[in-house]
Amino acid sequence: MERTKESTDTTVVRTRDGMLRGSVRDGVYQFLGVPYAAPPVGALRFRKPQPVQPWEGIREAVRYADYCPQPGKAYTMVSYTSPSEDCLYLNIYTPGCDDRKRPVLIWIHGGAYMTGSGSSCIKQGNRMSAQYDMVVVSVQYRLGAFGCVDFASLKGANGLFDHNPGTWDQVAAVEWVIENIGEFGGDPDCITLMGESAGGSSVLTLITTPYLKGKIRRAVMDSPAPHLINSLENGRAAALDVLEKLGLSEQEAYKAASLPADDLVSAVEKSEYGFVHHHPYLLPTAPVTDGDLIPELPYDALMHGAADGIDLLIGTTQDEGTLFSQGKEGDIFPGNAQQMEKFFGDHPGIDAAAVRALYANVSEKRMYQEIGKEIFFHLPSMEIAERMALTGSVYMHHFDYAFPVLRTLGLGAVHCTNSALTCGMELTGAYHTFGLFSGKNGRTVSERMFHYISRFIVSGDPNGGQEPLWPEYGTGKNTLFINVSCHAQEDPFRELRNVYGIIRPYGN
Repeated sequence: MERTKESTDTTVVRTRDGMLRGSVRDGVYQFLGVPYAAPPVGALRFRKPQPVQPWEGIREAVRYADYCPQPGKAYTMVSYTSPSEDCLYLNIYTPGCDDRKRPVLIWIHGGAYMTGSGSSCIKQGNRMSAQYDMVVVSVQYRLGAFGCVDFASLKGANGLFDHNPGTWDQVAAVEWVIENIGEFGGDPDCITLMGESAGGSSVLTLITTPYLKGKIRRAVMDSPAPHLINSLENGRAAALDVLEKLGLSEQEAYKAASLPADDLVSAVEKSEYGFVHHHPYLLPTAPVTDGDLIPELPYDALMHGAADGIDLLIGTTQDEGTLFSQGKEGDIFPGNAQQMEKFFGDHPGIDAAAVRALYANVSEKRMYQEIGKEIFFHLPSMEIAERMALTGSVYMHHFDYAFPVLRTLGLGAVHCTNSALTCGMELTGAYHTFGLFSGKNGRTVSERMFHYISRFIVSGDPNGGQEPLWPEYGTGKNTLFINVSCHAQEDPFRELRNVYGIIRPYGN
């Protein structure tokens, strides 16, 4: 495979599947809506991704592709995209289609494995690509019932479903990048995976699957939910719950394969916000341990050395739980005493009294939010940092900055605001309202996040003359608190770790 000689147009590149024509914006080459797998439609609807059918001539790569069907409309940078099951595409931003071998960032969006797109308005790659001379790739994958509900484990599946099609999509995208990114000026031997929320959990899965062993150099996990990958048993319970919302028995699982997309989206949404009553801190949309792509829970695989040698930047926000535990019907974390007692009762190893005592001076609602933050996001992220620090460089942050609007709403430094600022700009597009009135402080924090993370992707070290110095996590469990002013602290959450211990929701 070689760069095309048929044209002097530098926006034309030859890939393994055919020639692509991109565009240039602000000095950065963009290739948008690039197919990395065949459309998952018809007989491929719930199966592993298959190779792209090569094309003749030059394919235009100047528009973002449609996104996977999901509740509502995905947040995107453009108005012309819409839901479509033909959604397996990626976007590439590069300073030049040459032989420079630049570091490569592959971005995996979040959204609880139910929502999101590869063209989210806060994930635009131009600035990072231009300022730090890297190649940025954003990926779309199948969500919800189409990629992240384990119908394959059910009686009545009739061989129509594969396990984990959404995660297989992500693997296929990474492998496509490894094979082709040299034509876009990237180095296939210097790949960083980065994701937020379910995207961060996806990164955990990808750095521990044997299919990508030795192919990833660095990882960035913003607000990951490390236990948001289901055991086969929990995945089966989740699939049964979705089937029940569809009005189907387990023996009728095969019927889901031919249902309209809107029916599948609706059933998953109902299950997402009702599953908490049966299994607090579990979601019905998540990859499952299948004995192949995911031989064991990724958290366990990492503890057993599957990600040894990979450098890591990981962090959570001060108020991860506020979005998910408002004391309302739509919560996905326990939001009342009955739900919380169920969880404690299902996990007798937890010292519930000691946990409650940590929050003696806050409201009951706030207590539930804090417990959710620790169990779902913060504590397992620290365990991951500690294990990976044994063999690689690890940097951990705790993001404390809250946009004024979010602070006024009582949400604080809400889930994923750390990654929302990574592009080095205040929130734009559909998110602009949240960034109002942040002014100089918001820009200061945004610039700090942008430069720390960009330097890590390029070199494995977020520092570079920026103060304060971000120390490695190491044996001291050093954490950088990020706000308008920053400071590093050694083992700041010792008491929390001692009280909670290691909590695995329903064995996940």
